[in-house]
Amino acid sequence: MKKFVFAFMVSSLFFLFSVEAQSDDGLALPESAQIDLSVANISRDNADATQVANRAGDVLRYELKISSEIDDINEFYAMFDIRQLTEAAELVNIDNGEIFDGMLGFSPFSQAAPCEKVFSFFARIKDDCGNLDEITVSTPEKSVTVPVSCDLVETGPNSFGFHLVFILAVVTGIIFFAIRQQRLS
Repeated sequence: MKKFVFAFMVSSLFFLFSVEAQSDDGLALPESAQIDLSVANISRDNADATQVANRAGDVLRYELKISSEIDDINEFYAMFDIRQLTEAAELVNIDNGEIFDGMLGFSPFSQAAPCEKVFSFFARIKDDCGNLDEITVSTPEKSVTVPVSCDLVETGPNSFGFHLVFILAVVTGIIFFAIRQQRLS
């Protein structure tokens, strides 16, 4: 029941933020607050995931950073629309968040200025990510889109290398037996 109440609260708040990003109900961020949504591909040395080819198996770190130097932050609910993300990736760490109806929500954040808070989660791109060539994750304030390529990268020896090694082993064996026969006769 507790999860249902939290999920209902997150869904309701997303609706409120969607209708008007900053309302006068006390749940809004102050105008002086800075908001940054970023995504890094930690499988590629924390490269900006919006600028690299993100492939199957790569792990992405999404971060929403809220900061305010002047005004206090009261009851800010960090929420992410992850519906498209869950089609192409699996969440591997949601860092105290709750998932409901394609939304990832975090407990409310309140703190006196100056303050800073980072909400983050991790997702691993699936081997089969459907027909998607990009993934968009959004909050009521920002959104970020990353390109994806779900074609598996071929690794290991290719058939040419395997055949070359096999031929060399056969030729070496023939030469060895030919020399051995000459010495025995």
